[in-house]
Amino acid sequence: QMLKLDSYANIFYLDDIKINKDTVFIMGSGYSINDISDEEWRRIRDTGDILAFNLFYKGKFIPIDYHIVREMGRNRFSTVLLNGKTFKSYCDEMFRNPYYKETKYFILYDKKAPATVLSVFFMKLFKNKYICFYKNLKNRALILEPSEDINTIPHCGATLFDAINISYLLGYKNIVLVGVDLYDRRYFWLRKNETREGDLKRGASCNDIHNTANFVLEAMPIWKEYLQKRGVKLYVYNPRSLLNKILPIYKLDL
Repeated sequence: QMLKLDSYANIFYLDDIKINKDTVFIMGSGYSINDISDEEWRRIRDTGDILAFNLFYKGKFIPIDYHIVREMGRNRFSTVLLNGKTFKSYCDEMFRNPYYKETKYFILYDKKAPATVLSVFFMKLFKNKYICFYKNLKNRALILEPSEDINTIPHCGATLFDAINISYLLGYKNIVLVGVDLYDRRYFWLRKNETREGDLKRGASCNDIHNTANFVLEAMPIWKEYLQKRGVKLYVYNPRSLLNKILPIYKLDL
């Protein structure tokens, strides 16, 4: 049973979730998200469940079933999140999004996530929301196979792998990566050729290959094989994605 913490959030566990679809669409934030038509969004919603992560809440395309909150899980961010935003402003903006009305949240919880602890338990930001904590392995750059335990998820250098691992543990048999372009650093909520502030600070341009691309391209064949042996198929939605030679392209029945 989900555990209610009075005026705080409601804790849930993986066993509490009974999925009724065999497909989940994982939402990345690449610019190709803008190329998806209204009809495609409708078919995606009809076909599977939706899991988003990090800043996808900036979009209003489709109701979100699950969202992974991870980026603040580092000491160097403390209570300050990406590009100077505070964790509270992150949550406030996310909760205002009408497509997050019924969302359940997976939140990174470990020694390097002080802001998560403060926000959930002391600032009560997730009051009346449903949350599930998960943990990464200590070395987050190691390229490892998926974990069978939500408390030992390998990050493999990108939150995308947290999302895939959680989708696998939830029991989905088809995992489709949407908006995972990798060939550039453009994000769907920015102007077409606008470089995100965080990339400017790195000395990068929006036209550069994504900073997680090397990790993703190295780890994805390993994850594909591991999941395939367990009856789970990985797909990529954007046919131009750098993953197009590793994963099959997912085609909607339009």
